[in-house]
Parts: sequence; structure tokens; C-alpha cells
Amino acid sequence: MTTALRAPDLVAAALERVVGSAHVHPLELEGGTRVVPLACPAGAEEAQACVQHALEHGLTLLPVGMLSKLGWARAPARLDFAMSLRRLRRVLSYEPGDGTIRVEAGISMAELAHTVNEGGHWLTPDVPCPGGATIGGVIGAGASGFDRLRFGPLRHHVLGLRVVDGHGELTKSGGQLVKNVTGYDLHRLYTGSHGTLCAIVEASLRLFARPEHWVALSYGPLPEPRALTAARTLLALPIRPYALLVRDLGDGSAELCMNLGGREEAVQHERALVIAALGTPARSSEDAHALAQARAWRDEGQAEGRWPDLVLDCLPSRVECEVSELRRKLAETRVDARLTILPGLARIECRSANGRVPSSISSAAPAGLDLMRRLKSALDPRAVFAGGRVHADP
Repeated sequence: MTTALRAPDLVAAALERVVGSAHVHPLELEGGTRVVPLACPAGAEEAQACVQHALEHGLTLLPVGMLSKLGWARAPARLDFAMSLRRLRRVLSYEPGDGTIRVEAGISMAELAHTVNEGGHWLTPDVPCPGGATIGGVIGAGASGFDRLRFGPLRHHVLGLRVVDGHGELTKSGGQLVKNVTGYDLHRLYTGSHGTLCAIVEASLRLFARPEHWVALSYGPLPEPRALTAARTLLALPIRPYALLVRDLGDGSAELCMNLGGREEAVQHERALVIAALGTPARSSEDAHALAQARAWRDEGQAEGRWPDLVLDCLPSRVECEVSELRRKLAETRVDARLTILPGLARIECRSANGRVPSSISSAAPAGLDLMRRLKSALDPRAVFAGGRVHADP
């Protein structure tokens, strides 16, 4: 394949013959310095045709949804076109009695959450700004939500996927029933692969009962170390919060926030345990007001697509040490940043005022990098899906 045949205008013309001229658009990347065609197929077969075209002509592509999570991983070193599954938006099967649902990958998280809420269910992950995220994009990014403390990581609730794989074939892994899984759990491997192994076209998910009662509690302002100590106290209690976070208030102080949900008797019992441990909260709300408050905490800093500039995961016992070390490095490099600390998940999210993060705290290679590269080679031998997203290719 010559460089000339990879020219964006020629790639776009070829994609127009597959998905139609109205569904191929220019996509600006890296601040507008790079432009590639964006194809939007209407169904799984058109998505398969796009992948097969790339294989036939030695092109590389990146599957995307609504483009909200492109910054979650590195930009691919080489990319000839992107493929958005946003037009695949159908609910294919919803079984309220089983607590499962099968949908196309382009349905938005907001639309999906509304659908299952009407059926008496709760959708996890509860991601920020759900109207701007698709289920396929969320699974591809491995984006466990605000409610991970209650339900665990996203990959535990992906029951099955239908994908276009690195050979251009439509394949399935898992199924819609919890016990209907045979063979390898490739759907769990695809979760969090950032579009480097396949293009997700359908997903089957596990659902949970919709909480009948909500409580939101907050303590503060407090010195950040004291807020972290209080969070550790709460995590030792026999309660199951939906979320627990320490918010940086920007003046050296912090706020400890908690969201409880479930059956009313259980939630009120948990609320009493929290108050007995920490005293009367600075703010407290229930039901719709509590859920609205939790949504505000969830979406804070991301209303305009502002995802964290840096995410640090550590051992639970290391949270306070890692926060202190990060604060020190930010001060040394004079980076103005705010932290959102999720003590129960041992995760620290950093958002700087200008998006500048010190390389000394963001350049480490991920664990298992060699295994990731071997899986990439085995599942996508012709490198049709843009690699180098998790870490630079060797």
C-alpha cells in the first residue's frame, strides 16, 4: 500500500462507498494538527465492511463512540481513519426478570440508563456526563463508574460482546444470560482495550435493582489529611456506599462526600452508622435531592468533557502517602491542580488548570506491558486496529 493511497481524501472516498457520503466526516485530532476521515456505519455489517476494507488495503483504524474518551489513552502513531458506532443505537433484548439487557454499541449511557430505570433497574457503570458517552465507548475505555465502590469494575458486568475482530470477522463472546458463557471470556479482555483489539458492535450487560431511597452526606471543609482519615473510618464500617470521595476545594481544604442507596430501612441504618462515627454532617439530603447531589459530584469538572489529566491507582494502604507525594511533585513543578480522591477505590484523579502534568509522575509504563503486546499480536496480527494506545509500541 503506497503512501499516496493512504491520503485522507482517497480513504474518505473509499469509505463513502461503504457507508454513504453523508456518513463520512473529517475528524480533527491532536488539537487540529491531524485530520482523518471518520466513518459512521449504520450496522454491524457496514462496520465489518469498514474493517475488511482496512485489511485489504493495509490501513489502520480506531473504533470510537462519541469521541469523549480519546484522551484516555495515547494517540496512535499511525491512523488512517476512525470509525464511530454512534448510529447503532437499538435495544435488542431487555429481560427485566433476568436483570439483563442486550444493546447495540452506539446507544448513549443516558438513554440506556433511562430505559432500564423504567424497567425498575439500575445501570452500572454510572459514568459522568452519560449523554455524551456510548456503551461501546465506555466498555472500550474500561470506564468503571461513580458507583464502582458498590458494584465493582465494569468488566464484571459485561456478560457478552459481539465484535468485529482483527481478521474482519463478526464474532461473539459470552451471552445475555449470566450462566450462558462458554469458551474464553474474550469480552472481559476487550473491556478496556481502547479500540486496539476489536470494534464493539453489541453488548450484553448485567443490571441491578433500582434503589428505592437515596441519602447524600458531606463533611467539611476539612484539612485534606483529616478528610482522608475520616474516609478510612467510614470504609471500616459495615456499610455499602455507592460512592465515597474526597473533593479538593482549592484552598487547602477538602470535603468528604458519601452517597448511600438501596432499601429505605437499610439506607437509614447506614446513615445512622456514619453519623455515629463522624458526627452530624455539614450537608445532608435524601431521595431526589440526594441523587441530584450525587450527580453533581459525579459530573464535577467534566461538564465540558474535561476528563482527568492524570489518574493514579495504588494500594488502599498507600492512598494518603500517594496524595502527599503527588502534592509535593505538583508544588515542585508549579502545576496548579485539583485532586479528586476515591479512597475506597485507591484512585487519585488530577485535573490541572492548563492540562500540564509533570512527566515525572505520568511516564511510567503500565504493568503487564509485554503481555499486552503479545495479546495484540495474537488477536490483531495485521495491526488493523490502531496500536500504541496504552503505551508506545516497541
